[in-house]
Amino acid sequence: MTKKWECLLAGRLALKEELLEGQEPVFINNNDAVQFLLKVQSYGPEDCPTDELFTCWGNKIERFGFEDDSRLYEPVRTDKLVKLLQDKIILFKPSASHSGDGRIHYIAEPKALLDRPAEVDSQTKLLPLLLAGFEGDALSEALLERKTLGRFQSYPREMPQPIAVVDSCLAQVYGPVAGLVSRRDELTAIIQEPLRKAPFPSQFAQTALIYENLILLAENVAQKLEKELKEGQEVTAPDSGQIVHEAGSPVEVRFLEDFHAFTRSAGFLYSKEDMENLHLAFKCGSLVLLAGMTGIGKSQLVRLYGKMLGLGERFLMLPVSPTWHEDADLIGYLDTLNMLYRPSTELVDLLLAAQANPEALYLICFDEMNLARPEHYFAQFLSVLEAPAEERYLTLYNPKLQSRVYNSGLYPAKVRIGDNVLFAGTINVDESTYAFSDKLLDRANVISLQLDSFTELARLVPCQAPRIYPVSAGSYNGWRYSACSGLSLRDSELAFFEELQAAFEEVDLQRGFGYRVLRQIDCYLANLPQMKDWLTRGEALDLQVEQRILPKLRGPKEQWEALIGRLKGGELADSLLEKVFNQYPMVSDFSRSRSALKRKAKELGWYGYAS
Repeated sequence: MTKKWECLLAGRLALKEELLEGQEPVFINNNDAVQFLLKVQSYGPEDCPTDELFTCWGNKIERFGFEDDSRLYEPVRTDKLVKLLQDKIILFKPSASHSGDGRIHYIAEPKALLDRPAEVDSQTKLLPLLLAGFEGDALSEALLERKTLGRFQSYPREMPQPIAVVDSCLAQVYGPVAGLVSRRDELTAIIQEPLRKAPFPSQFAQTALIYENLILLAENVAQKLEKELKEGQEVTAPDSGQIVHEAGSPVEVRFLEDFHAFTRSAGFLYSKEDMENLHLAFKCGSLVLLAGMTGIGKSQLVRLYGKMLGLGERFLMLPVSPTWHEDADLIGYLDTLNMLYRPSTELVDLLLAAQANPEALYLICFDEMNLARPEHYFAQFLSVLEAPAEERYLTLYNPKLQSRVYNSGLYPAKVRIGDNVLFAGTINVDESTYAFSDKLLDRANVISLQLDSFTELARLVPCQAPRIYPVSAGSYNGWRYSACSGLSLRDSELAFFEELQAAFEEVDLQRGFGYRVLRQIDCYLANLPQMKDWLTRGEALDLQVEQRILPKLRGPKEQWEALIGRLKGGELADSLLEKVFNQYPMVSDFSRSRSALKRKAKELGWYGYAS
């Protein structure tokens, strides 16, 4: 079995003192071929053993000028190679080969032979920079707009993150780099805000090792460059006139605090995180699904939210029947024999009332939503909820027949669903329910309620409920923020999501999340009120990864184990997604997402299937 790493390592000929007794840096092997050992002087992927010695054969470097003659004495042959390599740095692709006797051989595949600068000694560590194919202003524009920098075969996808990007003239350096994303063989550099630039000193260029689009600098030189870059000139895009929005008006903050007090006064124990999570998901206009064990209070939380908004009869809890198979089971049907529209539930009547009263707020909750297949009975809603608010119309029957329908005055052919209607659903995960498809998950925030301490529940004492202030649709929409264009995600967050999608694509190009989910996550974070002791931005982003992206990991072990990983001693191992989490500690600690991955890894181990 052979393991290959998609990176380039920099190595030099090993020194005698770095070898075991009796070993030589260059030797003639049992097949009468010249072989040599390399010591790594750069950084590689986390799972690449850069402290090991890598071996290579003389015929691999013949293209760099080495010629071996097996007729010569062995000392002459080895000395010839030593003289060639003693002042060189070899760039190579590493691999590990497992032999039948259990030994591991670390092998180097040379790609370049470079002169070693005098400033780089045997102990120097080398750090990478990216050499772009753009000059000055063109490079700053590409970085600001997060454009692809092109294909870089000399900077494979498992290379360490570069400390900065250098322009094609070796004149300016840009950074600091938050992430480097490789998708479909093209690289995009994500820069931490604000983008800064500094001159790339000529003495740095003279001491650098350069191979195509890869620059290697001695670690001490790289640290000096990083310091100069931090103090460098700030580069900004032309002013677009866009107004920066800060969510969380005093009225909304008071509402959330009173909502928390209201639930406790009713004898229910919900975390502030779950309550703000629910509120933010509703503000974004997506379908909100509450998951969790039976008896944790999913339905009650939605009821209490409706009461806190002062909805009264404008709240509908609609139990889902396991016999529902199509739209007609939910919204009704046209009786063509009598030419009457016959609603199946109270849903259509409430939607018609909401259409007639756009200034009033309405909330509909589908209870036990996955007792039947939502993709069947909820199919039309899935399409309608995706449309812009002004274009959301639910079709009850063929509009061409409206003039012939006797009760069309009560039930028109189409009902508009405005932004004054909120939708929620509760779901259980047991043997009596159905799993959701990606089509539904793409349009929903799946909130898994947390079970709090039983001791804390026992300590709840009856208290006076806060006064309920009825909230109109206009007031509620005033709490919402929706960007007209573009995304408000920070550069480091965009880099994280790029890497996350790239990890999905390593397993399956058709899997992951698209523009719709990213825009909804952006909306969620833009609507986050900055409140002490409530959700931080990092925690909110973690919740969105858990709620919008990880539910898509459903299927057999063979399909998802590489992404999810395996449990070893209670901890995740070999997880592509956790590897991405580890690369972005500045974005979030991803505690909720890590726990979700562990649960799925347990399922893969127990059942061979993640749900």
